[in-house]
Amino acid sequence: MTDSVPSKFAALVELSKVDAAVARLGAEEKKLDTELKTRRAELTQRETQFKERSRIFQERQALVTREQSAMRDERDRLVVRRKALGTLNNYKLAQSAEKEIQNASRELDVRETALKSMVKDFEKLREDVGMLELTVEDQRTTLAKREDELLAELNSLAERKREGMVRREELVKGVDSTMRSLYDRSRIKFPTDPIVPLKGTSCSGCFMQIGPQLVVQMLQGQQVVRCPGCSRILMTEEAGK
Repeated sequence: MTDSVPSKFAALVELSKVDAAVARLGAEEKKLDTELKTRRAELTQRETQFKERSRIFQERQALVTREQSAMRDERDRLVVRRKALGTLNNYKLAQSAEKEIQNASRELDVRETALKSMVKDFEKLREDVGMLELTVEDQRTTLAKREDELLAELNSLAERKREGMVRREELVKGVDSTMRSLYDRSRIKFPTDPIVPLKGTSCSGCFMQIGPQLVVQMLQGQQVVRCPGCSRILMTEEAGK
């Protein structure tokens, strides 16, 4: 390496700080975007659930109404048939008619018991649909508020990332291609800390002990030194400040 390595390495360190900041912004952006998508998906799922339960509720409501109406009509017919018994002069016919009326009445009692159970389930469904509607409205309100916050944060992050990328383009010009190639390989693996300080004689990225020869080379600043364990580029603690 030439005598320009220390100054170029300083530019590389500055570049790594900018890249690390941009990477963190990108991670935060992804996190917020995921939260926004998740909240929207949860609301859509709850709205779909509400629509389906409402559909079932309407069907059950129509069924209960039809059954109640049919049973009222059947009860009215039984009343008419009982009144008609008095007009029958034939004893056997009257007995047969009475038995039919009793059977029909028992069947109606069974239907009425079933209807009561149906009405009970229907009222529970009505309550569930009402609670679900309140939940959907609450989620809509919460999402609307949080969505505004998230979009504002995402816009702010995007602007800061753009500023970081502009600064990056300026710094890249001060780093030669060989040094940048080494740096890019490290940055692909470790986007938030491609260059790490040496802590004593250990890499602060993977904590591997560094041999004395590499430590001397790094301290002399005559070449770029990479950790033999994780391949991060190493720097002194003073260079990272």
